[in-house]
Amino acid sequence: MKLTVAASDDGRLLRRRLAVTRLLADINPAVVGPIGTTPDAMQIIDGWCVVCYLYIAGTKPDVSDQGHVELMAATLAGLHRSMADLGQVELPRVAALKLTDDDQLARGQLIHGDFAPANIIATPHGFKIIDFDDCGQGSVVFDVGNTLYMVLFDGWRAQRPDIYPQFRSWFVPAYRAESAIDLDDSLLDAAILLRAQALNRWLAVPDEAPAGLRNSSPEWRAKLHSFVDEILSLL
Repeated sequence: MKLTVAASDDGRLLRRRLAVTRLLADINPAVVGPIGTTPDAMQIIDGWCVVCYLYIAGTKPDVSDQGHVELMAATLAGLHRSMADLGQVELPRVAALKLTDDDQLARGQLIHGDFAPANIIATPHGFKIIDFDDCGQGSVVFDVGNTLYMVLFDGWRAQRPDIYPQFRSWFVPAYRAESAIDLDDSLLDAAILLRAQALNRWLAVPDEAPAGLRNSSPEWRAKLHSFVDEILSLL
């Protein structure tokens, strides 16, 4: 079960994302879709959006294991193919992409928006993808860049600066091989920078931030401030 604070639109955008996730789960076995008896799989109870999902037993993928990293890349490439197969979907841009007019990053197709180790479950039957709450329109290059950004963040938190370059050296070629999409390194770096700039903007103007960040603790936001200050000084 997942609880999120009901937005001012009474969860209409979340309902659309849930409907898209259900469609994806029908065509891609890696996608974990919502379950329930209501058509939109969601109920609003005391100001909370309540959604149930099938429990999947497993662990987070190991980003220091080349096999896991390459399977992550293949799973993302497969998800992008399934999302393209859905055609036009009435969802807005992924939140971070609202801050840019760069068509190479902002336009393309439906993307996950937060594909990261925390949103992947490693099982004996392959990887499963969860948490489509941020899905929307954008470039697949941005989705790949966002994955790199999240691993960069995880490495920073663990004080393991070696994790990110190793992960990138495995992940990007594996995605290229599975998708036949040219992932220009400079554009990937631009996606990572945009993601960091978006976090910086949201920390400065919390009302514009995604719900998860907007409702986070002051201690967590202080940690994010430290991260974004350090990353922006390097990028």
